[in-house]
Amino acid sequence: MNQTLKLKQSDTAALRIIVMKEKGDVKVFGNVKEHELIVNLLSKAERVEADLQLAAADYTVTIEREHNKELYELWIHNEDRRGWIKKNKEKELYVLSKEDTAALVEFFAFPEQTVNEMPMGEVSNKDLQLIRFIIVSNPQVIQYKVTYQVSHALYNTLAAQPEYYLKLTFPTKIQNTLGIKEGTVVKGEQMKNGYRQYEIQFTVPCNLSEAQRKAIERYYEGYNLFILDYLQHIKGEFPNIIEIVKEHGMKMDLKR
Repeated sequence: MNQTLKLKQSDTAALRIIVMKEKGDVKVFGNVKEHELIVNLLSKAERVEADLQLAAADYTVTIEREHNKELYELWIHNEDRRGWIKKNKEKELYVLSKEDTAALVEFFAFPEQTVNEMPMGEVSNKDLQLIRFIIVSNPQVIQYKVTYQVSHALYNTLAAQPEYYLKLTFPTKIQNTLGIKEGTVVKGEQMKNGYRQYEIQFTVPCNLSEAQRKAIERYYEGYNLFILDYLQHIKGEFPNIIEIVKEHGMKMDLKR
């Protein structure tokens, strides 16, 4: 069983808990219920053996009690959505689950700066990079998962859109098997917390044999992805997803 951070329950009786953002913004939590939530979430972090060169922490959490202070550094805006914690600048590193990280991100959130709506121009693969494409199925559905990364400029544009969409179209062979002609459109995840990497899932109901489903799972050629603005006007086209993903993989291998 992995060792957890396990803060003392007496920490919930702290005089106050101070959360400071990297840029200097400060929040002070003063009531017991807030203390309990923070302490319980931090306490679930599991110790990991890792030697990482971490940048400046996203947040510094100070738990003040009558006779001492405990300092925790938190990295909770990581692309994999899992948070990292260090206590009192010690070497030991602890990791949070995605669910607990998301809860802390929401609880610690500072008001976002208001952005004016920006028109969405044409989007190329310089701004939206497809990095993973996976097809899985069960007896009820075929599920397509696409992981994509946005540039800083596209992040700002999408953050200023009321919403945006992604559309997946299917190769003729798959259209015939599934009995569909049109692609499927799904609303994209809201840009938030500076995250640059996102995943979208397209789910298609099916009534196929296991052999048919397995054949679909093995066939990756000919799928196309489109990005649409909030009016669902096409702003970018990415033909044959798997080739784009393979090209990205080769580039990453060369960098290594």
